[in-house]
Amino acid sequence: SPSSMFGHTLLRLDPDDNEQTRLLAYAINYAAETDNSSSALYAIKGLTGLYSGAYSIMPYYEKVKEYNDFESRDLWEYRLKLTPDETMRLTKRVWELRFVNFPYYFLHSNCSYELLNLMEIARPSLSLQNKFPVYAIPTDTLRASLIDADLLEKTVYRPAFVSRLNAQADQASPPVIDAAKALAEKPNYPMTDLNSQQQAQANEMASDYLYYRFVGHEVDPEVARPKMRELLVRRSKNPAADQRITVPTPAVDPSRGHLTSRVLLSAGELNGRGFADVEWRPAYHDLLDPAGGYRNGSGINFLQTKFRIQDDHLSLQKLTLISIDSLSPKTDFFTPLSWNLAFGVRQVPEAHGRFSTEQTHAVSYVQGGEGLAMQWGSTLCYGLASGALEAGSALDKGWRVGVGPTLGCLWNTPKFSLQLQNATDFWQDSHTWQNQWQIGLQVPLNLGATERRQALRFAWQQTQQGSQRSQEASASWLWYF
Repeated sequence: SPSSMFGHTLLRLDPDDNEQTRLLAYAINYAAETDNSSSALYAIKGLTGLYSGAYSIMPYYEKVKEYNDFESRDLWEYRLKLTPDETMRLTKRVWELRFVNFPYYFLHSNCSYELLNLMEIARPSLSLQNKFPVYAIPTDTLRASLIDADLLEKTVYRPAFVSRLNAQADQASPPVIDAAKALAEKPNYPMTDLNSQQQAQANEMASDYLYYRFVGHEVDPEVARPKMRELLVRRSKNPAADQRITVPTPAVDPSRGHLTSRVLLSAGELNGRGFADVEWRPAYHDLLDPAGGYRNGSGINFLQTKFRIQDDHLSLQKLTLISIDSLSPKTDFFTPLSWNLAFGVRQVPEAHGRFSTEQTHAVSYVQGGEGLAMQWGSTLCYGLASGALEAGSALDKGWRVGVGPTLGCLWNTPKFSLQLQNATDFWQDSHTWQNQWQIGLQVPLNLGATERRQALRFAWQQTQQGSQRSQEASASWLWYF
């Protein structure tokens, strides 16, 4: 979901250094007090500060259960270098504010920004909030407090329940996975073709999978409870050791991913005519940006703005108010929905109802799609049923609707990111199919102190309608800040 891609931060108060009692510690959380408004009204209220924000204190295990189990979100825990006196000063400040409400802004005075204030109270020499005069994103505030302010002492990765179950399935053979699915439906399912160790593995995966469906209200509790008990009893009779594996910690944690603001300078050619682009994106992450520290296949972009100079003419090439990509691959136990959504202004090769290779015109648009994704190693492929609505004076009727399939593959590795995509749309105004191929390649530039800050991006796009064809190619330099 967008909220999990964007992230959330909270503070935990550890009474001692005992790792075994971490879940019993208390957490300080700052969040909006929302209502049951529609999605549009929810966004408007959140962006304009019409929700109240308040601090709350709760047992940490409640937040772990909420995020790890209910919402399937991985957690990263960062122990801070705060002294006992500094921690006490922070705690007293929270106690003073526990009944005070503040205007909550999703992009600025949010969970992350307000927690920076608490750390400044704890250590007055810090100046963290001043680094975020316009907007505050959780990964950026992490970096400011942990890396820039040198407050990081230790990092712990706490994978989500789904991450743990998928990791078990990745290590299991197909017969074991089939047996686990059968056991979740029928706990007395015979497993005569599996050895003792495989039976234990299948039993554990079945128990975990049934528990996931139970907490997600996907099964009737009155039916699920006796099944879970029967699975636990059956597992207790198997002498094999615990078969659950430890989920590998990702190589890059969120605090060390790329910076979220970006400037892009491009030079290219459109149908034999040269151009130069300058693009600014305040936040956050797209599918070709370095994936380390971010969820592969997911992206959120705010206010992405691109200007183009061509034939001594300056034009707005693209303005993306917001775009969201959520490509969640199918696994052995789960088939999540993959989807995307974007709206803003863009240029299209239309000239009063006719496809043009000589000029483009600006239109406002809303575009989105739903489908499925599959992953093999570092290869993530997806297929979406997409639709778009465009409006502008250059269109024959002032508006048009297009629908069709979108297919693509994405490769994210430490050395490069590559995306191939084909979108075929049938536009109702011209009653014709329009086919668009896109190739994007990004290579990071590791230049000492500027590591993770620079990259090169190469893009090629071909749009064809009937016998007419438009081609565009560009090379870009990117700077993250």
